[in-house]
Amino acid sequence: MIRNRLSNCFDPRLRPTRAGHQSIQSIRGSLACWQAETSITIDDVTHVIDSCHVKETRFSPQSSTSVFSTVWVSQAAAKQRAGRAGRTRPGVCWRLCRPDFFEKDLPKYTLCEMQRTPLEELVLQLRLLELGDHPGDFLRRAPEPPALEAVDRAIRALVAIGALEHSMALTPLGFHLAHMPVDVRIGKMLIYGSLCKCLAPILTIAACLSQRSPFIRSFNRSKEEQQVSERKAAWGDLNSDQLAAAKAYDKYQEPKSQGDRESAWYVCDRFGLSSSVLDDVAQLRQQFLRHLAETGFAEASGEDGGEKVNVYRKDLSLVRCVLCAGLFPNVAQVQRQSNARGTYSIFVSRQQERCAPHPSSLNFKQGSEFAANHGWLLFHDKVKTSQVYLHDTTLVGSLPILLFGGELKILPKERNKVTVDGMVFEAKDEKAAVLFKELRRELDRLLLLKVANPLEDLSTTAEPLLLSVTKLLQWEDRGSSGKKIPPQATHFTPTAMGSVVLPVLAGILLAECSKFEDAPARASSVLQTSHQVATTQGCKSSEVLCAGSFYPVFPWDYACFPLSEGCPVACGTGEVVCTTPQMCENCSAVKYCSKQPCPVVCSYQELLCEGESSALSCAPLAEGCPVGCAQTDYQCRTPAKCPGCAAVNWCSSGPCPALCEDHEVSCPGHNGSHGNSSFCVPSSRGCPAECKDHEYHCHRPSKKGEAGLNFCSPIPCAPSCNKTTEVVCGSSNGAEFCMPKAHGCPVNCTKPLHTCYSPPPCENCTGINWCSKEECPALCNEGEISCTSHNGTNLCVNRSQGCPASCHAKEEKPCHWPPQPPNFQGMNWCSLEPCPAACNETELACTKEDGTGVCVAKAEGCPVHCHDGEFTCHQPPPHVEGYGSNWCSTAPCAPNCTKEEVACGNDEKVYSCHKKSEGCPVKCSHHEHECQSAANCTDCVAVNWCSTDPCPSTCKADEVSCPHGNSTLCRPKADGCPAHCEKEQNSCFTPPACEGCVGMHWCSDHLCPVVCNSTEMGCLAENGTEFCVATAEGCPVSCREEEYVCHLAPECSDCVGTNWCSQSPCATTM
Repeated sequence: MIRNRLSNCFDPRLRPTRAGHQSIQSIRGSLACWQAETSITIDDVTHVIDSCHVKETRFSPQSSTSVFSTVWVSQAAAKQRAGRAGRTRPGVCWRLCRPDFFEKDLPKYTLCEMQRTPLEELVLQLRLLELGDHPGDFLRRAPEPPALEAVDRAIRALVAIGALEHSMALTPLGFHLAHMPVDVRIGKMLIYGSLCKCLAPILTIAACLSQRSPFIRSFNRSKEEQQVSERKAAWGDLNSDQLAAAKAYDKYQEPKSQGDRESAWYVCDRFGLSSSVLDDVAQLRQQFLRHLAETGFAEASGEDGGEKVNVYRKDLSLVRCVLCAGLFPNVAQVQRQSNARGTYSIFVSRQQERCAPHPSSLNFKQGSEFAANHGWLLFHDKVKTSQVYLHDTTLVGSLPILLFGGELKILPKERNKVTVDGMVFEAKDEKAAVLFKELRRELDRLLLLKVANPLEDLSTTAEPLLLSVTKLLQWEDRGSSGKKIPPQATHFTPTAMGSVVLPVLAGILLAECSKFEDAPARASSVLQTSHQVATTQGCKSSEVLCAGSFYPVFPWDYACFPLSEGCPVACGTGEVVCTTPQMCENCSAVKYCSKQPCPVVCSYQELLCEGESSALSCAPLAEGCPVGCAQTDYQCRTPAKCPGCAAVNWCSSGPCPALCEDHEVSCPGHNGSHGNSSFCVPSSRGCPAECKDHEYHCHRPSKKGEAGLNFCSPIPCAPSCNKTTEVVCGSSNGAEFCMPKAHGCPVNCTKPLHTCYSPPPCENCTGINWCSKEECPALCNEGEISCTSHNGTNLCVNRSQGCPASCHAKEEKPCHWPPQPPNFQGMNWCSLEPCPAACNETELACTKEDGTGVCVAKAEGCPVHCHDGEFTCHQPPPHVEGYGSNWCSTAPCAPNCTKEEVACGNDEKVYSCHKKSEGCPVKCSHHEHECQSAANCTDCVAVNWCSTDPCPSTCKADEVSCPHGNSTLCRPKADGCPAHCEKEQNSCFTPPACEGCVGMHWCSDHLCPVVCNSTEMGCLAENGTEFCVATAEGCPVSCREEEYVCHLAPECSDCVGTNWCSQSPCATTM
């Protein structure tokens, strides 16, 4: 690279000077790019001026954009730059930054490539080598691992390309791409070029995208403008940089292959082409061709892979489709906007960014010319500099994206609209959308078969299908070029979509379109249709139009067949006729030929069932899958609860429950009026209870989502009180009644006693009533305190004033202190001495034994007077603004330990401080083990103890200790301790019920039940098995294709989501 680009990177103006020659001409300079960091020596360079910046491309996984920006250089690269000076003599390096900035702020090393480039190729290689279950887990062990978001983005891109399954397994396409030394998108483009028989131009485009562009810029501006004009005049109407590069390569190779080197140079000079790049393109084409030949996608002996893979090499519309298959989802939408000056076109990427073709692109400033006819702009790379630029762009219509883009789906609520990876395309009606979906499915199936087995000959199947696709593309091109399109392009009733019938349907479309002359030009091509072909041929709505003879595309005779039977097919020797039944009410069955036994496929009105011998069969939805019950069991059935739902059959040891409505509940019979059979009652009423004569019939009303409850009680039934505003009270005879919470339960006091009441202290609290021998105390509010008067009663005074003091002696003076810590209330007392001043901010106001006040330091705390035999203990303040505390203790006082220590006492009750991480020491005998459980958190204390058994393993906070032989081992709490079961037993597991709880394993003689965790609920599948789903999602339902799947989100944290099928659009909750 250095040898090839040295002229572009260096402008050396240094030549060795004679020793001792010190003229002004000896001072010369050299301007160099980043490649000067390599081991290049220029003898006369003695001074280096380092800008400490470098232009670097970094990939952003959030926006899928490569950002080419100027960033600070690393210290390692700066030292490498300094080494260019003084290679042969002493030199000096001048860095354009401060020394402290260089040492502290500049990164030590350059960011590794794994953290600044896309990871698709790396992830693909990891899956090929099967290194770990997930690429992110394996890459996390790298010295400088990439961001997990970048790995997830690469996985999503590979899934969209079709190289990976959602289960991380390699697809056949991914297997081939992993063996190709090229970007995955370019590799897919090469394989699809072979499958679509247009390999020659795709080889050139893939080689051009793998290196520099063959178009170069000239230092002569007028010359460059002339070259750009020549390029646009020759290939501007292609609206594609890739197709222009392929045409330029052919233009260059034509004289060169004949040995006319001068004409080849003239082509390069005329169009601004690089001959060295074009020669490299030729070598890369041969490398790609050899690899395709080794895997069976091309012929090694033929030119450009042979004639079989180049039948449509000149069909540029099909080449655009192959480009779409490789570059998708790199696509921007062309949008038309308007302002006061008029209308203009803009490009919007999939990430809703406004972008534009790069100035070097043929499509630069061409949006106004094609926006009305083309809707999409494919691009190879997206780079953000002064704005977001798209490199190597190609304009395409709707058909390439619909045929070769992402997964195509029909919207369930709007059946006339299809989506491709989130992009919405509108058809004329539902039948056209279904037809196009079947065409896309058949095309994907054919490509998948060829990718899975490249050597298999599918020409008899692929040729009619590819020919039909090319005809549709040509029809779209006629519309986008302004030619007239039939005003009534026809729709189709979905018919047999076998590998041969689909091209016939496309042929019908073209044949019917050719009958019309007047139409407005439209770019949406096949989706803009209006009538059924079946109607024009006289078929009924319950029939499908089938073609008799066909070749190459256009049908010659027609016949009508029932939708339930589909179009007949003629199979060869050794093949059987298989039928795929109707998948919707207006869909047609599909017949096809197969060398394998036909699979069991059920229609939209049937359910796939598995018999006792694992044999598959279909059963009507209304009947459900049959079950084999014992002679003593009852065979029960729950009918389908919605259109398209399936009935459920099961065996029961007791009588089958009654089939109740949604607002009812089934109750078992008890030899009463209903006998032993069950019966239905309203959910609010609940099932009745059979009580004895001396029992009370009690009823608890239903709650939301639950049925009412009836039960028997030997005591009178408790009333149903409102829990938020009422409280249950009991009377003297044992009966219960409801009272408002604010009033509280009443009490019956005798005459000498006073009936006292305390109001509720909070909004939802309950008032209190009680009997007192004394007069009821005054109930003070939050800003008051209760004080005792001279007659023994209490009264409320303001907290800041404090309880009043009654001074009797004349020599006593009433003293008052304003609110002081620690009680922050006023203080009053009588003193023979002059009243002291109030305490300052560093003191506490304390009360002495005689009731007078005294100020002490906060750190000392209020003093206490202990009895004989008691210890006076002191605790220093816990923080700077805190207060010390003193108290009396019958045991020796514990030492004042720090936050990192714990007080430990010995047998003599003498305390000492030890580190929390070490815990309190223990003294064990000779035959005992001294064990320790480490602290599980920063403020926790380790525990030491003596054990006659070996000490268990020390587990972490998220682990549990499990027995293991004579010792223990640690396992994650979520996994729980394993259970050792007998051979005939099943090992079952219950997940943890909460975060931090422990999972449980146990042994069972029966099949393990389905146990869901705290965030899940159990659901019953159509085949009778149980499974778990998220509570918020609710149990899923199976709806018919024409129905809407509706969902009602839970209304509370403990509620359950609800799903159902509806014939009309689901209501929206405002």
